[in-house]
Amino acid sequence: MDVVEFHDVEEELGAGRFTTVLPHVNGKPLPLLLELAAGGRRERSGPTPMPGGWYGLVEEEVRWPSRHYLGEPVLSSFDDDTALLGCGCGICSCGPFSAVVDVDDEAVVWSRFRFADPDVLFTGLRDLVFDRAQYEAAVRTTEVWGGGRVYRSRGHRSVR
Repeated sequence: MDVVEFHDVEEELGAGRFTTVLPHVNGKPLPLLLELAAGGRRERSGPTPMPGGWYGLVEEEVRWPSRHYLGEPVLSSFDDDTALLGCGCGICSCGPFSAVVDVDDEAVVWSRFRFADPDVLFTGLRDLVFDRAQYEAAVRTTEVWGGGRVYRSRGHRSVR
């Protein structure tokens, strides 16, 4: 099975520096995984320009206790998808990278990967399958607590 982590990453976006929630799969940041799966290129079937870089999500509402990453998205482009990465401009709805997130008692599966433009295809990216317990523990590390961000280190919680 695949392994997911959600990292807080300081990123320079179009409107300044922000702390984002950036998924890592099997130890690699999701944007890098996309480039590797595409052989360093993305394919497109329509006239839309290729999307720019993707970044973690800025929006606080994707953080635990939100169930955004557990199949109840608060950010999406289509009816059945979950935004996983936002556009480099800092506005998620501009051009997110998304997937359908299916959750059952044993596993969480990311499939049917998409960009906001349905003509942009991601060939070579297989479904990602995560152990439900490991996945949910990773989602919980994104927690917002008492109006501040909770940081965990060696089992301790501190608020910044």
